[in-house]
Amino acid sequence: MEPYKYTTSLRSDQIRLLQLHNDTTTEIKCSAHVFNLASAPPFEAMSYRWGSADKTHTITIDNQTLAITQSAHDLLAQQSKSPDKPYIWIDSICINQEDKAEKTRQVRSMTQIYSTASRVVVWLGNAPDADVAWWFFGLILVEHERQVAREVLAVQSMGYRANADQHPGWKAFISLLNNPYWWRVWIVQEIALARRVDICYGGFWWGWDAFAEVAMELADKNSSLLPKLDISVGMAMAPGHALRQIRSIHDLRRACLRGRKSTLAQILLDFRSSRASMDEDFVLGFHGISADAETQGGLVVDYSQSPLQIFKAAVTQSLRHGPSPLPFALFSLAGLASIRPGDTSWPSWVPDFPRISHDKMLPPPLCEFAAYKAGRPDLYYPKVTHSHPQDNQLTISGLTIDTIAETTALPPVDVSNINTIEDSKETAKMILAQTARIKEARQLATARCAETYFTGESRSDAFWRTHMGNRSIT
Repeated sequence: MEPYKYTTSLRSDQIRLLQLHNDTTTEIKCSAHVFNLASAPPFEAMSYRWGSADKTHTITIDNQTLAITQSAHDLLAQQSKSPDKPYIWIDSICINQEDKAEKTRQVRSMTQIYSTASRVVVWLGNAPDADVAWWFFGLILVEHERQVAREVLAVQSMGYRANADQHPGWKAFISLLNNPYWWRVWIVQEIALARRVDICYGGFWWGWDAFAEVAMELADKNSSLLPKLDISVGMAMAPGHALRQIRSIHDLRRACLRGRKSTLAQILLDFRSSRASMDEDFVLGFHGISADAETQGGLVVDYSQSPLQIFKAAVTQSLRHGPSPLPFALFSLAGLASIRPGDTSWPSWVPDFPRISHDKMLPPPLCEFAAYKAGRPDLYYPKVTHSHPQDNQLTISGLTIDTIAETTALPPVDVSNINTIEDSKETAKMILAQTARIKEARQLATARCAETYFTGESRSDAFWRTHMGNRSIT
């Protein structure tokens, strides 16, 4: 049988779909069909982790063989069990990965593909304890929805009243939460944009909304779900990273369903722990779902560009997006600590997203200074006034908050070299002079503070609110 050949290079408005065939053997057979995306028949989009790049299995497409990975084969084998045999879209097969032009066009259409699909299938793979994980999830879900009495749950807890690491249900559920799938860049938009999402793990199915709601409650340190199931969870056992990741995806999904889009900077910050096999995808995988994607003349999906070009474009576009402190927060991911060793061409203001640690804590946002405005609503945030990718320079305009009316200087007092009585006398004179200047400064400040600031409040209030970050102490 001949190797499968892609006969058509898809346009941006086209989609290639697979239809699995009924077959009595274990061989996976299907046919490929090209449609205009706007008029394509109902189809299901697959969301899964590629895993190893080794193509250890083959499938038959239109009487030709195509080598695929283990994870793609397992997913198609699971889907072939469906009696309906709907059209399916799986990126590693439905996009010609060797055709960079087609790949670029299809990635640009990814948001439309996943928002158009009748269902998105989250495939977590197979596991020997998948049934136990889903059984335990069912217990948590029942308690979450408070549909049964506490006594029933006590009977179903299998008699394990010890630590979490001794409870088989919790251990299996931990394995599900620690699945590498949750850290994949592309799943964020695949789930967030979907009309409907179902999770398949080891052949067992659950709806996304119920799963995410439970994960969000488990992420709450004050949750009482596990104690009610007679489980004591130590900090080492709690999969906090995975729970926070799932919660962030669910929050973004709910916002998308309400028609609200986050900026690229916000998404990059929220999902900075995500991982991808290609460096470019750390930005391109999020761009399509962001509000920045609607910006004309900004970042575009182009796999012919280097990761550095894409990262620079992402930062400059985020800075130009509008008055917001978030784009400047991206600088906290950049700097010398994030630059690739020995690479002097990497600008200090561009984050190297693949090198950001899962555990990296963000320092206070650079634009926290925006709060120190003494209540001036007419001031927003600095804007980019100059950016040349060729010379790696970024120029940002400053903000004029106010002018300094008068200044005074305090004479220095050096008490480190007093050896004689004369030295003590000279030091005493300096202290008296400094005290006098402080008194003058206090009188000047008192007189000035009696005046009204241009915002309508007293200068004293404006002065102290500026020093306190425009916050109240009450």
